Amino acid sequence: MKHRITILNITSAIFIIWSNYTYWTSGYNGDAEGWGMLALLVITGAGLLGILIDFGLQKYVKHYWKINGIELVIIAGIWIFNEWAEREKTLIIPDSFKGYVTIVYGVDGAESLYTSVFNLGYTVMVPQSGILFTSTPKDKDIWDTRFQTKSGELLDYLADSTKIHAIDYENGAYTCNSKTWEYRTWLVSNVTGWNKEVDIDSLTISTIENYCNLRK
Repeated sequence: MKHRITILNITSAIFIIWSNYTYWTSGYNGDAEGWGMLALLVITGAGLLGILIDFGLQKYVKHYWKINGIELVIIAGIWIFNEWAEREKTLIIPDSFKGYVTIVYGVDGAESLYTSVFNLGYTVMVPQSGILFTSTPKDKDIWDTRFQTKSGELLDYLADSTKIHAIDYENGAYTCNSKTWEYRTWLVSNVTGWNKEVDIDSLTISTIENYCNLRK
């Protein structure tokens, strides 16, 4: 059987070459935790699997363009899965904002965070108060979150705690008129941490209580 060039074996070969080149030339081969080697093994393994799948297709499927069509569907499916797995939301905060950003979920009558079920990410403005009420359930929200100022600056995610950054800080629930509102809080600051017991209770919960009282 003559083995021919196809979409899948070319893509797999590129991934294997790229992963090895990146690993051996970028310094990842010396990382103490070994994440560089793990990434190399995973990507190289995926590339070898792609070559094996291509070999099997070329052995059992006789039409060349049908092979490429099947492989294109495979690659597209992997790409869609990867994009879905790496979804993230972007929270736009006011310039020079420091403090807690909280999303309160499951609030009847509040706006939804997004309009489509099949979204790969969304952007939402955070009010000056730092608290955003939404009808979206917490388990339906995109978990991965990045922060950006209104002027367009992306915040570090604790890469350098001396710079303005955002960290995942608190998850909780509040009962309003027999309805349970779950919430998630991030700390935006240029220090490693604040007094969690005082600040979360006095700022976040009191604001949620006031909002609840207005609905009675």
